[in-house]
Amino acid sequence: MSCSHLVCSLLAFLAFVTSLWCGFVFDDSAAIIKNYDLRSSSAWTDLFFNDFWGTAMKSERSHKSYRPLTVLTFRLNYWLHELEPFGYHFANALLHSFATWAFFHFLVASKDLRNNHAQKGREKLAGQLWFEESVAVTAALLFAVHPVHVEAVAGVVGRAEMLAFISSLSALHFYTVYALSSHQKHIIKEFDVKTDKEKLTATGNLREQCCALVAFVVSLSCGMLCKETGITVVAVCSVLDLYFVCQKSAWELLDELMPLVVYRENIGDPGREKEKIPDSHFNANPTSIGTRTQKRLAEVSRSGQGRRGSTLIGGVGGWVWALIGRQVLLALILLSLLLLRLFLVQGGELPTFTAFDNPAAMSPSPTRELSLHYLLPVNCWLLLCPWWLCCDWSMGTIPLIDSPLDPRNGCTLLFWVAFVLVCRRCFSPSFSTSVPNSRHRTLLSAQTALAVALTVFPFVPASNLLFPVGFVVAERVLYSPSAGFCLLVALGFRQLLRHVQNSAFLSSSSSNNASSVNYPTVYVSKWWSRFVYGGLLLLLCSFFAKTAIRNHDWEDEFSLFISAVKRNKVNAKCWNNVGHSLEKDASGKDDKGRHRLWQALSFFHQAALVQPDDVGAIINVARTLRSLNETTEAEKWFYHAIDFIPTKQNIPDPTVDKRNGPSATRMNPNYLYAFISLANMIKEDPKRIEEADKLYQRAYTMRFDQVDAYTNRGELLIRQNRTLEAREMFLKARQFDEKSADIWYNLGVTYLLEGQLADAFPLFSRAVNLDPTHMRAKFNLAALLVDLPQPETVQKDANHNRAVHLLEQLWTEGEGSDPKVATKLATFYIEQRHDKIQAVKWYKRATELSPGDQAGVFNLALVLTELGEHTDALHYVEHALQLNSDYVKAWALKGDVLTKLGNRQEANQAFEKALQLNPSHLVSAHHLCVNKFNLHQPLVPREVLDCFEKYLPLAPPTHDMNKHYQWILSQIKPVSDTS
Repeated sequence: MSCSHLVCSLLAFLAFVTSLWCGFVFDDSAAIIKNYDLRSSSAWTDLFFNDFWGTAMKSERSHKSYRPLTVLTFRLNYWLHELEPFGYHFANALLHSFATWAFFHFLVASKDLRNNHAQKGREKLAGQLWFEESVAVTAALLFAVHPVHVEAVAGVVGRAEMLAFISSLSALHFYTVYALSSHQKHIIKEFDVKTDKEKLTATGNLREQCCALVAFVVSLSCGMLCKETGITVVAVCSVLDLYFVCQKSAWELLDELMPLVVYRENIGDPGREKEKIPDSHFNANPTSIGTRTQKRLAEVSRSGQGRRGSTLIGGVGGWVWALIGRQVLLALILLSLLLLRLFLVQGGELPTFTAFDNPAAMSPSPTRELSLHYLLPVNCWLLLCPWWLCCDWSMGTIPLIDSPLDPRNGCTLLFWVAFVLVCRRCFSPSFSTSVPNSRHRTLLSAQTALAVALTVFPFVPASNLLFPVGFVVAERVLYSPSAGFCLLVALGFRQLLRHVQNSAFLSSSSSNNASSVNYPTVYVSKWWSRFVYGGLLLLLCSFFAKTAIRNHDWEDEFSLFISAVKRNKVNAKCWNNVGHSLEKDASGKDDKGRHRLWQALSFFHQAALVQPDDVGAIINVARTLRSLNETTEAEKWFYHAIDFIPTKQNIPDPTVDKRNGPSATRMNPNYLYAFISLANMIKEDPKRIEEADKLYQRAYTMRFDQVDAYTNRGELLIRQNRTLEAREMFLKARQFDEKSADIWYNLGVTYLLEGQLADAFPLFSRAVNLDPTHMRAKFNLAALLVDLPQPETVQKDANHNRAVHLLEQLWTEGEGSDPKVATKLATFYIEQRHDKIQAVKWYKRATELSPGDQAGVFNLALVLTELGEHTDALHYVEHALQLNSDYVKAWALKGDVLTKLGNRQEANQAFEKALQLNPSHLVSAHHLCVNKFNLHQPLVPREVLDCFEKYLPLAPPTHDMNKHYQWILSQIKPVSDTS
């Protein structure tokens, strides 16, 4: 590893150091936070059946973005530190640094690889066959600090781009090894007319070829499993094979194939007399492809070649057949992977997108063609001048081109002219005229061809030209194409520098002929060279600074979307996203929260003004008004959103009607939240419950996979005690989303309400496995672990230990703010463990959090009484009576505590108050009568007997009150005898 490797890699990491403290923003929420494939509770094999966002590939909702290896790296991050953003961003920065190292290594190491193979073949290759280190360093430095990479590196989901790029470079390396080893069999010396023979000077290593080919296929597959665009490296391999392995150009390949076309009738006909081509037919220009073809035909004609098995087919054309064989192999590999990806993984369906996601792709002709071609210079400008960056280019960011007279078509024309000129440079070979019959293609043409291939082919799938994609412009998809673009800039920088130096040399030569003084020319040459280097340094510094500043925009969602709004004021989605970021920080209860909601509402209003038919923006306005308790105005906006929703039933239930199938018109599921949100609002009014129920039904009737409609209606049915119907709703929702912890939890609730604890237990357990932070499912699971009967003591103890662990987890995760958890723990310790000290600790925590819970305060007083802490118990029982002066049990407990403190008079008053509230309260009656006896003993006044006789009918025969009464009667006679 050279110093240049380290410098490029270090600079790439330093450029994105400021991104390490960014959070999860934009698409990270769906790919990381809400993706259950990252959780340990989900089987790691599930990610091979789900898309990038955790949705099943077979689902109609799936975006069909199959990137399991990228998700596997996210899962590794989650295993190490769960949802701590720093680790994810640190991994991205390291990957970008490694990608820069790999890019530089590919440019410089392959030259040594090519020369090593040449030496093995004992043929000395003329000239430098790859990239000079200066060009590689320039390209790698530009790639390291390019600002367009911020979205790919600072956004966690951009990891797919980096992994695919690294895999592509690996595939290019292994294909180079394979192609060079294969090509050695067909390294041919100059054509010998006299001997009519072609001598092979090297033989390829079959074992090396097989290993390199297997490694290439593995790298190619890994790239495709990181991101779909990884498959495009196959086209780059074709260009690399022709220009750098075979050292030919497209025109030279055509020149070699031309005799086969012209003399195809002679092949296989040995008896046919060959036509002689005289020298007068040749053109004087030795570089003309037509002249070279005619000369080649003449040589074939004179030497008697042209038959099958001749040198034309197996000799001079040997490298051509080897090249064709490798290209056929590449095509077969490409076709196999594409078919596997399309049909086995994707089910033969392409994802669908709306006009809001990509207006140009959904427009009619010629607007579609003009607009899509205009996106090419837009992307090129982002690579050339990445100053105007935005996280979202959808909706109206780039207005459509409706007319050929639109001046923006000039940019499209200019782009295509420039592209054709660059391609002409690639496909126009330059031959040396000093050596007869030699073909020497200029190094610049080959290098330019590879740079163009690295730029164009990875971008083609995202260009919308072959098929529509879900975005207009996305900066992160430019990560791989930017490598080729940086290489083009580096080649241009080298040519500019050579031009300056060569111009100075020519000027110096001219001045030497005329005069011996040439110092001004040399001085100007150095000055211009320094000027060029200074320009490059200035460009790198400005890119580095722009990247560092742009990283701060990705710190959180508010800063990201505010930066988008500043740059793009016509994109309703950006305005909506700013509102959402404000909405997340607002509770709507305190003044600060309400202020945030009003701010969010202003952004949602602006989104609705920018895009009047944006149903999502209208729903956001209505939902925010509801949070601000402006229900009347909110309802108007909800119905306004419903007016824009088509009434056609778009997706038939696959379990009922399959006639329309996937060809049915698909409705955006977000539109249906107008019905769901409106129903959620009006169901709070008991008079409008039926209306809310109909809105839920209307939502899932229009789209049968609308999970939220099922779950919300199920919750409504639970409130109406219609648990069986609610269960049907939750079961229906589970068919479309088996990984929703809420659905499993609600199913468990339906069984719990019917007393079917054994059936509810596995459902709560499944909910906790899917979402370990689901507090309600954890709470109910812990309760069932305690309440379910267990025949074995060992199993019972294990369940109790798990219950305590779950409840303590809930307490920790809730930051000690849930009194229900504390109360449940206290109840567990007093009932199951008989640990009154622990019970008191948790009861005290519960009463601190919920001082108004009279049952909790009473239980704390009761346990303190049992522990003998009567003074504290009296304090809490009096607090319970302050909360509810008619609390009979509290009066009885107060009397008991006062009795144990020796204050029998006040105790009797407490018992009498309890009996006044509930004359049949046996405990109070018993303690009152006993207290009266203890006050007068050894005498037994009549009032004691009257008390017992009054309340004895309440006591069963075996109650202690009967025993005490009989004992008191036994004490009356001895006392009478003595008197």
